[in-house]
Amino acid sequence: MNTASFSSVVAPPNRRQRACKRSAPLMAAMFALLTWATPPLSAAPPPPAKVTLLPDMPEAQDLFAIDINNSEQIIGSYYGFDDNTYGFLYEKGAYFTLDIIPSRINNLGQIVGTAYNSDFSVTNYLYDKGVYTSIEFPGAVENTTLVLGINDRGQITGSYADDQGIHGFLYEKGVYSALPDAPGAQINYAQCINNQGQAIVWAYDALGFNNFIYSRGGYSVFAAPDGTYGSYPNDINNAGQIVGVYFDSNFDTQSFAYNRGVFTSIAIPGAQFTTATGINDLGQIVGTYYDADSLSHSFVLSR
Repeated sequence: MNTASFSSVVAPPNRRQRACKRSAPLMAAMFALLTWATPPLSAAPPPPAKVTLLPDMPEAQDLFAIDINNSEQIIGSYYGFDDNTYGFLYEKGAYFTLDIIPSRINNLGQIVGTAYNSDFSVTNYLYDKGVYTSIEFPGAVENTTLVLGINDRGQITGSYADDQGIHGFLYEKGVYSALPDAPGAQINYAQCINNQGQAIVWAYDALGFNNFIYSRGGYSVFAAPDGTYGSYPNDINNAGQIVGVYFDSNFDTQSFAYNRGVFTSIAIPGAQFTTATGINDLGQIVGTYYDADSLSHSFVLSR
């Protein structure tokens, strides 16, 4: 597995140190119908990369970047001083609080996410130009629908539960369609989808978690070569590039970028661990890392 190199770390002015109170989300997943064992490794080192830290948000104790689109709009969640979790949109140097915890943003600026209500119910929404539209899979067990991904065609992926298990779904132009379950799996989460219809699916069967790419009606297993205790692809862009995390033989959290059969390790220098959660079509990656003092920092990684 390659290791990314970093030419610089750009921090915002007057960055305030914040103690970590909540782990970064693993949001939170390939090419056509292939099953990988150990993908090929590249001998050539990747080009240097620049890490830019997101600026402080006055309302936040901790900030977690989740996704980025081609316009460099960034969505994520933050842990407020009132000990509640909120969603945010960051664009043009400013933060905007959302009424949902966002999952993904597409290149049109449309956002999908979930509202966790005071009565412990959940409501899912598409957010588009200031308007929230409810997204709930018909006939699902109450409070089990989750919206998790959206592409530029407006196709939305997510999950829902019935008396047979948890299943993935696709929503397009007002029509809900259940996705077939991954082989042997009773728990399926359709995490995200690109414009080619490739979807990342986290699945759980009798042997544990196995994560997949769903494309053209079929599933292919996705696994990082060092992911002894599981690989979790978080996002896929329109070029089929994937970012995610895996747990190595020491059960340590590692992050990766995948491109055309090659896995590259993502590790911010000096970090205890790094989580890569989103990638746009320009190859910019967002995520969160924890430094030696267990303080969290959200970042944008650019080539």
